[in-house]
Amino acid sequence: MTSSIPGADRRAAGTSSHPQSPISMEEAVGYSRIDCSHAVMVEQAVVLKHDHVFLLVDQHGDVAPPGHCALGMFHDDTRFLSHYALRVAGGPTSLLSTQRLRPYAAQIDLAISDRAFGGDAWDPKNCAHIRRELLVEDRLFERVTVSSYLRVPVDFWIELSLGADFADIFEVRGWKRPARGRFYSPEITSDTLVFAYEGRDGEYLRSTVCFATPPTSLDAHGARWEFRLAPHARLEFEWQVLPSEPDLEKKKPAL
Repeated sequence: MTSSIPGADRRAAGTSSHPQSPISMEEAVGYSRIDCSHAVMVEQAVVLKHDHVFLLVDQHGDVAPPGHCALGMFHDDTRFLSHYALRVAGGPTSLLSTQRLRPYAAQIDLAISDRAFGGDAWDPKNCAHIRRELLVEDRLFERVTVSSYLRVPVDFWIELSLGADFADIFEVRGWKRPARGRFYSPEITSDTLVFAYEGRDGEYLRSTVCFATPPTSLDAHGARWEFRLAPHARLEFEWQVLPSEPDLEKKKPAL
């Protein structure tokens, strides 16, 4: 991960100052309220932090299920990612290792078996390696590398589920908000997904996801890439998630 995605800051700053149509919270994130009065902590959660941005994910690198009270990406006191989950063909994945390389960087290695690709159901073997590299600066960067150990080409896919509930940090600690602001339909282009929310104070918040490689399909809840995975191929996919700061300067991750 050597540089930010070209044009990402411009795309984030270029979103309309007037969000799209209002929608309900349930339409936006899949749940109608945030109840963290009995929140369950995630065992061995991965915590990354840099300045005003911090990220909490599980050992696989996910924020799941959606709205999990102990997980998410926060900028100052607001959660800009409340759902962040990677799925791949042939899954679920097996966890090989999780390493926190620096206070702001982590590497997670996963594997899938050959069972879904014609392997022996009685003696499955790992046939693909998935590496997730996460880096937090003024935003979240991620690179996913898919490495095949198969001897034949296969149809493959990866999916990234996304959501932003813009919860206050005190809400995820159990405080119940008497009223919420307004959610808007996400703005979608070929390579960008923008979640939008208007707070009770009239401030517009946005969480912008920019993809280096445009997904095969992109909708209000995530992205999907479909491709032919050649024998012993190694493919990379990168994206970044920017909190709603339209004047952020372009950054270069040091991972």
